[in-house]
Amino acid sequence: MGGEESKLKEKKKAETCKVIASIDFGTRYTGYAFMFRSKASNVEIYKPQRTDMKREHTCIMLIKKSTGKFEFVSFGTKAMDKFIEMEKEGNDDFFFFRLFKTDIMLAKEKEKSLFVKDYQGREVDAQVVFSYVYGFVQSKTLDFLKKSVKEGERLQDDDILWVITIPATWGLMYRDFIRKAAEKSYHNIEIVLEPEAASMYIRNKPMVCSFNGKKIEPFKNGQCYILVDIGAGTTDICTHKVLPDGNLIEICSSSGINEGGEQVNKTFFNELKTLFTEEVMDKFKHENMRFYKLEKEFEDIKHKFKTDTDNAFVLILDEKLLNIFHETTGRKFEIPSTFSEKLELKNSDHMHMKPKFMASLFDHIISTISSKICEQICETENAGHTISCIILSGGLSESDYVYESISKTLTDSSGVKVPIILSPNARNAVVEGALQIVLNPKGIAGRCSPYTYGFYSIIPFEEGNHPKHLKVIRDGKPLCIVVFYKLFEKGDYVKKGDCFFRKSVTSYKKDKNVTRYMSLWRSLDYRQNTAVWRKSAKKRQKSKNRVLVGVGQIA
Repeated sequence: MGGEESKLKEKKKAETCKVIASIDFGTRYTGYAFMFRSKASNVEIYKPQRTDMKREHTCIMLIKKSTGKFEFVSFGTKAMDKFIEMEKEGNDDFFFFRLFKTDIMLAKEKEKSLFVKDYQGREVDAQVVFSYVYGFVQSKTLDFLKKSVKEGERLQDDDILWVITIPATWGLMYRDFIRKAAEKSYHNIEIVLEPEAASMYIRNKPMVCSFNGKKIEPFKNGQCYILVDIGAGTTDICTHKVLPDGNLIEICSSSGINEGGEQVNKTFFNELKTLFTEEVMDKFKHENMRFYKLEKEFEDIKHKFKTDTDNAFVLILDEKLLNIFHETTGRKFEIPSTFSEKLELKNSDHMHMKPKFMASLFDHIISTISSKICEQICETENAGHTISCIILSGGLSESDYVYESISKTLTDSSGVKVPIILSPNARNAVVEGALQIVLNPKGIAGRCSPYTYGFYSIIPFEEGNHPKHLKVIRDGKPLCIVVFYKLFEKGDYVKKGDCFFRKSVTSYKKDKNVTRYMSLWRSLDYRQNTAVWRKSAKKRQKSKNRVLVGVGQIA
């Protein structure tokens, strides 16, 4: 589980790699960037495409061969184009996946395997899909380096350290899944949290408060701030304090919700189901590219919406959608009277969405995010810290309406008066901040443990103190089994590389010298873990006498 040897290997891996490449695998878009690390003080970031175009749509096309194995076809925009072409041919051998990052959170667990669904609802091993995405980014990166950079011709994958960002909401099972999927393509991997990457990106940057245009200088020693990364599928929150050396320490465990910009889209399409009926919208969704075109047009409107506008936003309804409605219901589409204050139909296909309607689409996500921020503020204040500001990053934070509404909600409902700031380059803060984490491995100096950790142990039984059902007699001695030996608690500060020791020696005869077992346990509350231990006690006690020696290292 770690030790000095593993720490040295990790340090060597990070320091010997010539190139650092970061991947922000988003719900709607995937961003990636890379840089040579010849000199840490003079780092130049190479981006696969122009700054405003360096993000690919997160969609992938695979084809299933007669052997049952999948092969990669295309990714991003090319996958969308290929999808149109192959769909016309009616080829059922192709599998098209879109917005699948959020699907994995809801996928079924079968023998510890995760699944995602393609556009037809067919289940495919998620590790297959994700590994092909990582393989695409690898080939794209190496190809760019070899064609565009002189020293890139001699680069191999061993020369690159791949930094993969994941949401703070993902647990250990998902992190292990991501590592296994990435290892199919990459030799050197480091996994970092999305909000921490964004925090590293902004920590030394001057910012401007949109409320009054006041310039805010880079953070100073002792200042605390909350960073809220609002993406398409998740919203992640971390709270950091600046240390005297300029590095950061986490003062509250990172948290988040599995909601983001996609929640606004879902609310919008639910409203369309009310307007057109669910049957009509299901039929229209099978007109895949027409559906995606309508969705993209709404995406553009969504990001343009502001609080101080009285103008309606016009969405041109697809002719096919109107025809399906007429064929299904026998009626010409009209706006129902229940929507008359929110919507207006002109020229039979121009749906004018009034500000009241647009605002209602954001209500749920803004309320949820604001509540989560308030929870983090309370937790921070209870720990004795004062927040200097709240910083918003991520694609949805660039929406003026989201920014202003969160600011107003926090002020009106909770009395929060700290500045709320939009991160510079908010959309790309994560992918570029991930590079900074590797350049400065001590940049996040410590974290709050999200769990209580400890080892399984067996100790002498104490009458009146230990439960009788946990008492066993071994070699004539009364012992208490399945005892949780606590290493550290939830909320304790831990640093990367910290080691915690637990030694226990039990004498045994040679004829009992069988395999020894050691296990590291974690729980949300170590005091409530007895039932879990008891349930698996028989399964774990294959050896009557054991030596438990464990060293746990924080990864």
